[in-house]
Amino acid sequence: MSFNSHRWGPAFGRAVCLVGLAAALAVSGCATRRAAQGAKPARPAKVKAARAPAADGVATNAPAVPAATNAAPEDAGIYRLKVGDPLVLSLRGIPQEVQLEIVLDENGNIRPPMLQELKAVGKTSSELAQAVEKAYVEQQIYKRVTVTVIIPSQSAQSYYIQGEVRQPGRYPLMSSGVKLVQAIAAAGGYTEFASAGRVKIIRGDKSIRVNVKRLEKKPGEDKYLQSGDVIVVPRTWL
Repeated sequence: MSFNSHRWGPAFGRAVCLVGLAAALAVSGCATRRAAQGAKPARPAKVKAARAPAADGVATNAPAVPAATNAAPEDAGIYRLKVGDPLVLSLRGIPQEVQLEIVLDENGNIRPPMLQELKAVGKTSSELAQAVEKAYVEQQIYKRVTVTVIIPSQSAQSYYIQGEVRQPGRYPLMSSGVKLVQAIAAAGGYTEFASAGRVKIIRGDKSIRVNVKRLEKKPGEDKYLQSGDVIVVPRTWL
């Protein structure tokens, strides 16, 4: 059968075009659906946690821990003895009870009655009391003894010694009194450059010159110190 375009006219041509366009769109839609069905879903990107650097520069997986602040030392507020500190040592529970005042020597030691030197520097009063008790029992001097150690207040009466002595500084003025020769001995004695014949005691606005060599030969002439006295041991001229 022959096709006569003149018989159908322009309307038939437009219909043919519309049918062709619809077919093209249908083919395109199928291809799009197949592409969408065949494509794999995208995986979410992995986010790596930041590593905290270790102390030696090697990274670790452990999370960084914030540093503690305002950490107070375990023994905050506890006083520990230093060289030159005075203390009161008491022995109780023995036939003849004892109480004496001691100053830590230049090595930080004390010498309780009938004992060798004991290290006291760096200890608290209770630690030193326990060490003294232990020494008495272990050396079989006493079977039982109660020791107490009291550290006087820093505001207690005191004197000062400076110049050519081995341990210059501040020393407590004992309730029983301290004489000049005793004060020099408590400071460790003279150095090899001391001039013992020209020692001065500064008391307020007064300066008292003393020949300590003479006092050592005549102890009865030794002088008691007063609170606030400053002893100056000068250097020899030779």
